[in-house]
This record gives sequence, structure tokens and C-alpha cells, in this order.
Amino acid sequence: MPGQTDQLSPTPTQAIWKIIVRTSKEDSAFFYFTLEANENLCFYSTLDASLGETYRDIAIGITANLRPEFDVMFKALCECMSVQLLSEELLENVPWTSIP
Repeated sequence: MPGQTDQLSPTPTQAIWKIIVRTSKEDSAFFYFTLEANENLCFYSTLDASLGETYRDIAIGITANLRPEFDVMFKALCECMSVQLLSEELLENVPWTSIP
């Protein structure tokens, strides 16, 4: 039937780079603006633990095929502001349905 999904089909998966960075609260607005201006390059979320602090910890997800383009943008951001890389990991076989 049109519009019906096959409940037995496997959920598509993707390798996702997950990085967590820290930047000052003052620089975070430009950091977010740059991520949004490069729409569809990555997705991100501010970690709740950094709210109320003088910094922002930001979790960023990048599909493996877009990582080179992200790295160019990220390098440019690091050259114009202080950005600290807190962690970086490649998550394999992430179901699309679990990506925020």
C-alpha cells in the first residue's frame, strides 16, 4: 500500500563522527551561526552541563562522507576563535532514526 512502511526492513545506518568542542559563551553565537550557515554539513546540540557556565560544550555529529568539508570549516573557526576539542569518536552503524 502507498505510504506504508515495511516493518521487517532493516533501519538504514550511517557512520557518524561525534565530536565535542568547548568555546567561550561569547564566541558561541558566532560558532552556532557558522554551523547554521553551512546547512546540512553537520548537526549539533549544546550540552546542558555547560549552560550557566562561561563556556559552551557543543556536541557535533558529522556523517563520514561530509567530514572533509566540515574539517575545512572547523579549521577556519579555530583560526578566528578559541575552540577546544574535548573528544572525537567514530560511531559505526548509527540508525538514522536515532539521530537527533
